[in-house]
Amino acid sequence: MSGPESREWKNATLLQSLAAEFLGTLFLVLTVVLSGGDAVNQYIAIGFVLMVQVYAFGHISGAHFNPAVTATFGLLRKLPPVTALLYIAVQVLGGLTGALVAYAVAGPEDIVPFTPLPSLADPVLSAFFAEYAYSTALCVVVASVATAHADDPNSHYALSIGFTLLSAVSAVGPISGAVINPAVGSAVDLVSTSAEGHPKFTWVYWAAPLLGSCTAAALYGSLSWLRASEAEVAAQATSPTASDSTSLAYDLPARVVIFEFVGTFFLTLTAGLGAQPLAVGAILTAFIFASAGFCGGDFNPAVTLGALLRYSVTRAELWKSVVVMLSQTAAGVLAGFSAFAIAGDVGWPHPDGANGDYGAFVYEMMWTGLLVTVVLNTTTPVFAGASQHVGELYRARGSTHGIAIGMTVAVGIIGAGKHGSGSGGVFNPAVGTGLSIAALAREHDSASALWVYWLAPLAGAVAAAGVFKLLHMGNTADDDGDIVGGASAGGGAGGERGADSLSGGYVPATAAPAAARGAALAGAAAGATAGAAGSSATTPLLMITGGELGPQFVAAGSVNSSPADSVGSGPGAAAGAGRLQGKATGDDEVASYLSA
Repeated sequence: MSGPESREWKNATLLQSLAAEFLGTLFLVLTVVLSGGDAVNQYIAIGFVLMVQVYAFGHISGAHFNPAVTATFGLLRKLPPVTALLYIAVQVLGGLTGALVAYAVAGPEDIVPFTPLPSLADPVLSAFFAEYAYSTALCVVVASVATAHADDPNSHYALSIGFTLLSAVSAVGPISGAVINPAVGSAVDLVSTSAEGHPKFTWVYWAAPLLGSCTAAALYGSLSWLRASEAEVAAQATSPTASDSTSLAYDLPARVVIFEFVGTFFLTLTAGLGAQPLAVGAILTAFIFASAGFCGGDFNPAVTLGALLRYSVTRAELWKSVVVMLSQTAAGVLAGFSAFAIAGDVGWPHPDGANGDYGAFVYEMMWTGLLVTVVLNTTTPVFAGASQHVGELYRARGSTHGIAIGMTVAVGIIGAGKHGSGSGGVFNPAVGTGLSIAALAREHDSASALWVYWLAPLAGAVAAAGVFKLLHMGNTADDDGDIVGGASAGGGAGGERGADSLSGGYVPATAAPAAARGAALAGAAAGATAGAAGSSATTPLLMITGGELGPQFVAAGSVNSSPADSVGSGPGAAAGAGRLQGKATGDDEVASYLSA
């Protein structure tokens, strides 16, 4: 939720908020139970009912509907402890009521309890780790997309949350039931009259999600701290005595590498657990939106390469891209073995079409080329002569780019079936590497075609970058790689990329003269200090992208102000050397619609 709308729910009484939590959890459980007989569409129904209710009740209570989500924001100190406990209590009560309504509507035979898949070597342990993994994913996504910034209005928050649950149900539903919610798990297990119904497994559906909420809170809190500390790093980078390590810390923030790892991990895990194509695309969509403010949301070495090549390549940009690619590949390998540990096997890509490796290579190259083309055209500024208000144009697209990218992957996977190219539908070297290596543990011949899943996507990325340059020749960047007309913004906030292909708005070290770059950085840091000093104790300041005017600060209550109405631009803003899309103080975040 964005802007002043994100605070509407704070005007609701506690009783109104609790009522919204009760109703939302009730209908979530009702959908989980009554859709159980439709294995094909159940994951869609569950994900979508969560999505629509987050849109419906978000302005009233924050739309948690899940004790794990509530615990996450309690741990982040965005929700008072007493309020968090009351939320959890009504969520459990709402879930129990929903299960009883399902019992009355459909009968006891339809109340199927959640139990671990018995055919696994250790069903309980597998179920625990499945629930833990996707509870962590859900809570990370919720924390990321629900926090609004002055420069980050979005309408995709509920879609991202619902898509994450949709993916979880598709990926681990057969293994653990994909409860991902203590209120849902305990309600269904307690109401069920099935002979299999037994509360002995209920602890799994409480302990695993709550542990996931702790992990998510620690991860999100750490990333937010890293982002807030970057103003100090930026100031140090302008010093004449700055070390190479300090410059690298500025040019490639740790948050970029960490979140690229996290997003690639969950993308590969979902693919490795045999999720439906829509679910794979959905988890990618969710994490692209969740990456706002943390990284460019590539989660794919081919995409990173395409973003690198779309403008002139510098040594600094090349080095950063290599580091991010290594992070993505490492995440893919870890996710592959994690999928193996959870399911006892792992889905692995292999060409099985009529034309074998050749047909797979052609399809993987072409579809990766389309994927990278979609990424570049939906997340990169493309117009020359942009004014300071051009950011509004990009924000208008900021709630669509994740869907476009995720659904490109989903459609590509469907086309890669045996009746299509038979390529396996990877389009991502990190995913292909992780799943192929993990499959070796079951003595599958999974490494023989690994070359296809590296060379084809990278070739497609190079071709896509060339097509992008051709279609936007003279309208995107000058010879030095700077955005013409100052059109900037991060691969985070609105989904659009600045001159930096990775961190979105962080310009390369060599993209501008050193003096101008230093002036811009110093201006950003000085503007943060001056703006904070001039604010009242009760009004946090928020950085927005000011286009040609450089970084600016506005009061939290003025998030709809245009850059021209803002105050406190840094003294180095006039240098015009790259815009610093960052968060200068620890108070940069508007309280999310989930916070207190």
